[in-house]
Amino acid sequence: MTFSRRTGLAGGLALLASALAGCTRTPPPASPSPQPPSPVPTPAAPTASATPSPSPTPTWTDPLPAGPFTALLLGTDTWEDPATGRPDAILVAQLTAARDHLALVSLPRDAWVPIDGGREGKVNSGFGGDVGRMTRTVSSVLGDLPIHATALTGFAGYTAIVEALGEFHVENAIESTFIDPNNGRPSHFPKGRITLTPEDWLVYARQRKELPRGDLDRTARHRAILLGMLARVRELATGPDAAGLAGLAAAALAHVRVTGQIGPEALLAYAPRLAGLGLDDVTALMVPVSGFGTKSHQSVTLLDAGLTADLAAALASGDVREYAAQTAGNPRTR
Repeated sequence: MTFSRRTGLAGGLALLASALAGCTRTPPPASPSPQPPSPVPTPAAPTASATPSPSPTPTWTDPLPAGPFTALLLGTDTWEDPATGRPDAILVAQLTAARDHLALVSLPRDAWVPIDGGREGKVNSGFGGDVGRMTRTVSSVLGDLPIHATALTGFAGYTAIVEALGEFHVENAIESTFIDPNNGRPSHFPKGRITLTPEDWLVYARQRKELPRGDLDRTARHRAILLGMLARVRELATGPDAAGLAGLAAAALAHVRVTGQIGPEALLAYAPRLAGLGLDDVTALMVPVSGFGTKSHQSVTLLDAGLTADLAAALASGDVREYAAQTAGNPRTR
């Protein structure tokens, strides 16, 4: 089922407000109104005082399915209906069953893979507006990995979400400069911790030709952006009020289409818990590549079959940390 703004906004914000209730300030008690003096009561014989019953402790119910939870995130290259674009950003996000660790796994858009339906091609050619086919294609690449939900958005959705977040920080691995061909405006991104604004984040996310590994380095930037967004969400969730996070929720519900076993309300209800994860609780990876080649007169990215099978097994187990430790330092996996 696809949830639209009309069907999801009110319910999503209500769930979000409930989830954040424990983080908001409690208003001071109202001052009592003056009362006329009461007559002095006649003393009564002492009676045994009743022990007050304790207030029940509010319980939180995990809105996600039991076990590891896996979602596919698709970002297309259009300002129009995102279903009409090509997914340049393709990431698998997986929460462990204990909800204590998040894996972010990029799949390069030019990866040459079997497309659901019987042909081979670049993975983003498997979309064509069909979220179900794209989900099945990515699942197949990763050993028929169960994917519980797929989120789709485009440039308008990214921009609305970033505007709701405001500035956020990322760890930039590669220094680069981009000159906008339309207005000559330069954007410089030094190596290290940088601040992205609603004005320049899209340039940072889309830059490819000036980077040493091209699209592979761009996928690393996509993961860095998500880590920076997660840190910013954590700031909003632990701030003095929930207004900023509610604005983010409204932007997401208005511009992100969620299909699969759960809807956007469940994802947003989980947002405060997700924001509790620190950067040490997140592993950022890439589906392993062996190099580049040419297929059907197209420049493509070739996947490493052996390492991809290892990654698929780690995702199937619900925890990629051992795989990440074993492949640390291997640029084909990052």
